[in-house]
Amino acid sequence: MKKNKVKTIYVCNECGATYPTWVGRCSVCGAYNSVVEEIKQDTKTVFKPQSTSQALPITKLKKEAEVKRYSTGFESLDNALGGGFVDGQVVLVSGEPGVGKSTLLLQISSYFANDKKVLYISAEESQYQIYIRAERLNALKENLYILSETNLEAILQAIENIKPDLIVLDSVQTVYSENLESPAGSVSQVKYVSSKITEISKSKSIISLIVGQVTKEGSIAGPKVLEHLVDTVAQFEGERGYAYRILKVIKNRFGSSGELAVFNMTEKGMEEVLQPSSFFLAEKP
Repeated sequence: MKKNKVKTIYVCNECGATYPTWVGRCSVCGAYNSVVEEIKQDTKTVFKPQSTSQALPITKLKKEAEVKRYSTGFESLDNALGGGFVDGQVVLVSGEPGVGKSTLLLQISSYFANDKKVLYISAEESQYQIYIRAERLNALKENLYILSETNLEAILQAIENIKPDLIVLDSVQTVYSENLESPAGSVSQVKYVSSKITEISKSKSIISLIVGQVTKEGSIAGPKVLEHLVDTVAQFEGERGYAYRILKVIKNRFGSSGELAVFNMTEKGMEEVLQPSSFFLAEKP
């Protein structure tokens, strides 16, 4: 059996630009010391086009009157997304560790599990840890499946077996594929894992929420290299010591961008602030 050729490339963690040799400053995004070594396998394969789609004049295309939307369980978040989630939509939820991403997504998962199947994949916490949090949030549902796994191939098999309507991947930086030799969290792994989740979401009309961890130092491959792969980018922000959290929709293919939702972080989970204008006025000195 012929082995695939392995070669070394250098990739910018900020923007994903590649270089044949190491450079101290990325010429694309201007970041310093962001270029790291990656191992890339040469997996050249000849693909034969099998598409059945046809090119049609735009005047012949029938515009769908309405796109079916699914509520997140939060009115303000639904409005920020343009009315809720859409079949096959892939959402990247970014934010620093500890801001409350896992809490919010577990609450959304619990709401969906009222009448749909949900697969919550945690690559950072055990199933028991998630159970403890779900119990505190009153989020225990029969249709909410919890998988603690870091191997992408095992995750894809679980998706095939369970056939969920909603997937939550927390987080993409800790998942790896056996098809790549680079470690989890590298640019190549993050892009490969995200592309596979996006591919299965589109082919099976599954809503997918992908968590992207962000550090102030930027040492981990952040969401910047993923923004072109997903439909929606939501940035979750909050200052330590303050209970309020803001979710900003900075990209949305199924609605307008620039919308936001405000939450109050409590012991029982995220509570939405339905009048965010009063919140901002209260914060004004």
